[in-house]
This record gives sequence, structure tokens and C-alpha cells, in this order.
Amino acid sequence: MRRTTALAIAILALLVAGRPAPAREDTGPGAADPSHLFRRDVAARPEESRPGLPVTVDRDALRGFRRSGGGRLVLPRAAGADLEIVLERFELLAPGTVVTLTGERGPAPHRPDLDFFRGRVADEPGSLAFFAVGASGIIGRVRPGSEWLLVAPRGPGATAHLVVAEAA
Repeated sequence: MRRTTALAIAILALLVAGRPAPAREDTGPGAADPSHLFRRDVAARPEESRPGLPVTVDRDALRGFRRSGGGRLVLPRAAGADLEIVLERFELLAPGTVVTLTGERGPAPHRPDLDFFRGRVADEPGSLAFFAVGASGIIGRVRPGSEWLLVAPRGPGATAHLVVAEAA
């Protein structure tokens, strides 16, 4: 998990300078209902508190979102209204690309179990959103307006995540 998380963070860092997904959203009354992958974690204990909003990932909704290839999801945040994010899957690596990890035994091929999504905040032109989604969770960055939000697991393999406003 640590290697997959490190790979996802490195890839997301590269994506920040990327372009947003094409605007293909319908925000009218007939628009698809957003997925509620994230739930505010009201059970987070004060001794576990860290900066940011504790959320829990619904693993069933996560699997469904990955299978669907994208869509809408609601991202809770501590300050302001929740964000509705419109995302589409994209291929980060060209077909046939081999990712290798080098360990004590030398380089070895690695196939990360990750799907990559890009998009934007609904009804916010110029916003950006990038997510790497794996079986055990989500890591991503969202830029609504001029702020950046980070979504990251609170621990390895945990459904517990944080939504953190990053300093500019």
C-alpha cells in the first residue's frame, strides 16, 4: 500500500499542472445524482484529530464509481458548502507501459491497482480536480476557485480519510 500511495502522490503532483477535463456536464434537473463516496466522520475521536475534515469512504460506492468510469461525487468540506465534483476516467500510462519498483532485489514490474479521474467542480469554470482511486481508498486534489483541497487516507488501508485545505 505504501508504494501505491507514493506512486499516486507522485502522479498527482505531475497532474496538477494538467488540463481540466472537457466540460460535458449537465447540471439541470435531469442531471445524474452524485455519488456519496464520502461521509462526514462524526465518530472521529479528538485524540486522533488532525487538521482537516475527517471523512469515511463508502467502499461499495467506491467500487461502483470505479466500475462506472466516472460521474459525479459530493466532497464534504469543513468551511463552505459541499462540492459536487464531475469526473471522467483517463489513462495516465500508454498501453504497454511497464512501471517498475526497485527494491533490495532490484527492479521489478509493478501494476498499480489505480484508476485515474480528472474533472472539475460543477458550475465552477476554471476549477480542477484530479483523483487516483484504488481498492483501499482515494487520494486527490481539488481546486475550487483559488484554494486547493487535498483528499488523503488517514492511514494505510483505512476507509478513514481527511479533506484538508492546503495553504496557498
